[in-house]
Amino acid sequence: MTGGTPGATLRTLVHIQQTFREMNEAIAPQQIEILFEIASQPGLTQQELANRTGMALSSISRNLMALGEWNRSGKPGLSLVETADDPNERRRQIAFLSPKGGALCAVFLSN
Repeated sequence: MTGGTPGATLRTLVHIQQTFREMNEAIAPQQIEILFEIASQPGLTQQELANRTGMALSSISRNLMALGEWNRSGKPGLSLVETADDPNERRRQIAFLSPKGGALCAVFLSN
């Protein structure tokens, strides 16, 4: 999504949104933003994601669950993100793209 005209950028953004909507109609724009933040810098903590996006920590937590294997309702999530204990601070979680999330983001970055 680098360079190009505003129209080309807009078409790219619409394509990204449509692709996500095909995966899950209920995906929120905040979830897409978090996914791309993690893609740009794997291993971010929830606090770092909150700082980068301007979202509350509770929103980050809820959206990470929706992007993960299971959402907060116990239903299957999108399986695009995985979390792990931070090796430097076990009370913190760090977020990475899952193989599915990495493949999806690679498609967008290649266009």
